[in-house]
Amino acid sequence: MSRNHRKYEKRSKEDNEYKEDKKYKEKKKYKEEKKYKEENEEYNEEEEEGVDITTNRIYISNLDYSVSWQDLKDYMRKAGEVHFAKILTNYDGYSKGCGIVEFETIEDAKNAYKELNETEFQGRTIYIREDREDFKYKGNRTSHKKGRQIHVDNLPFSMNWRELKDHFAEAGDIERADMLMSRGKPKGAGTILFSTKEEAQKAIQSFNETKFAGRTINVKMDDYFD
Repeated sequence: MSRNHRKYEKRSKEDNEYKEDKKYKEKKKYKEEKKYKEENEEYNEEEEEGVDITTNRIYISNLDYSVSWQDLKDYMRKAGEVHFAKILTNYDGYSKGCGIVEFETIEDAKNAYKELNETEFQGRTIYIREDREDFKYKGNRTSHKKGRQIHVDNLPFSMNWRELKDHFAEAGDIERADMLMSRGKPKGAGTILFSTKEEAQKAIQSFNETKFAGRTINVKMDDYFD
């Protein structure tokens, strides 16, 4: 076999491997987005049944990590007048792949859900819901949570925020519950914000290392706010 023929065969093999790898990545991305949509099916069904957006703030998930607050604000202007836009970040400053947008009116927020939910933005299908946090996004958004927000780990990937909130409700008044996501996929963890520090401590004492949905969960104070 000649050297040129061997080089041709090697190149052909590399090309085939590249094509297979590309197909695999495209298939994987499709499965991830399909799984994310299925996990959010309960929420989407409720919206279709007529659950109203009752605030002028919305929560956007599955954002590309390169999206800036200005990118998000510009995109959301298609729905109405944007008062505020923010990309949520980890303690190290990196994007969590989600953000908050506050519109001038509730009607604009409703329009954003109708027009922009499940649309493609910078290569990813984004998902929109009403933001459930009650305060204005001004000043330090984290200091008020210190000592009141807990982190729950080892949760089933299929769990939603309602199930998480309902399970912990006996510990006290819950302001917000969220399932944590990474690149559109569930992380098997969530956060719960209580009204008081005492209620958060009670939740840790009552639920840490207990069984929930067939798994032993780990509950602690959210390190991000310590």
